Amino acid sequence: VDLYSLSYYGSGSLKSYLDYWAKYAPANELFGKKNVMIGEYGIKMEDGRVSGNEEVQSRYLRSIRQEAKDWSVPYIFLFWLTDQDSKANNEGSFGLVDLAGHKRGAWEDLYKSYGL
Repeated sequence: VDLYSLSYYGSGSLKSYLDYWAKYAPANELFGKKNVMIGEYGIKMEDGRVSGNEEVQSRYLRSIRQEAKDWSVPYIFLFWLTDQDSKANNEGSFGLVDLAGHKRGAWEDLYKSYGL
């Protein structure tokens, strides 16, 4: 196994979460002991921690990216780029783009973080 993929939608310390799982993942040649990646992360706009506030969503996603970088996570994937029809699948508004095509503040934040 090269990398173990974890999902993170939590409110606690990402570092603690990564440390916990890394101790069970045997080291390998390519990534050593820190052979864990974030396969998906995000937060719903309706989450009580966000309550529809785009800036709060942006700060949360930015903090997760920074914590992952500080821990030396080799790859991190934002799971939802666009919202899903919550009536169809009960997923709600995780996306950086809503159903009407409006880019949320987190879109610009992510865009800028890649120097684009």
